[in-house]
Amino acid sequence: MSNLLSKTIVAGLLVAVVFTTLALGTVEAWSVAIFHLIVLLVLMLWGGKAILERRLEIRIPPVALPLGGLLLVSLSQSLALIGRSGETRSLSMDVEATRGAAAMIFFMFVAFLLAANLFDTYERLHMFANFLIIFGLGLAVFALIQHFTWDGKMFWVRPTVSAGTGGPFVNRNHFAGYMEMLIPIPVALALSRSARLEARLFWGFAAVIMSIGEAAS
Repeated sequence: MSNLLSKTIVAGLLVAVVFTTLALGTVEAWSVAIFHLIVLLVLMLWGGKAILERRLEIRIPPVALPLGGLLLVSLSQSLALIGRSGETRSLSMDVEATRGAAAMIFFMFVAFLLAANLFDTYERLHMFANFLIIFGLGLAVFALIQHFTWDGKMFWVRPTVSAGTGGPFVNRNHFAGYMEMLIPIPVALALSRSARLEARLFWGFAAVIMSIGEAAS
């Protein structure tokens, strides 16, 4: 049962990666709410796994500390004081927008900690890397096809003011940034000598196609 829960939690995190990308980059209220729900469900499953095993172990990697600091900054800016005359005082110029951003940062921070504690073996990290490479390759191919067949609609269905060179992202700069995070993974694996030649050639091919998609954006 514990092993099944672990696989379900890992699958939930992978679903979150795919959904947040394909849902127009998760910039609308409905997609943000679904992302929050996915993280909450994964967190509940992780808690159930800890109860089942009667053991709770949380590893906090050093890189989580600055992310936690960013979360604290966003929370402090979300506070607002209302004076006697009704005026609002806050560190933020737009308290409601800041609170929305703070909620997103919180759920991304939770997802990061879950991933750091679940992808804790070589096998799972290798699986995650290959998943991101295949997903990134498919994303780049889709972006290129949509670029050359652009008709003013995302996924050829939804009208948008996007320039159409950012795949599922409304803002093509977001797609470029996304590719910049994914491309180093196949490049690093292709340069390593610990894998078979066929795998290294595939990783190199994926890096080239993703780089072309990056350039097209």
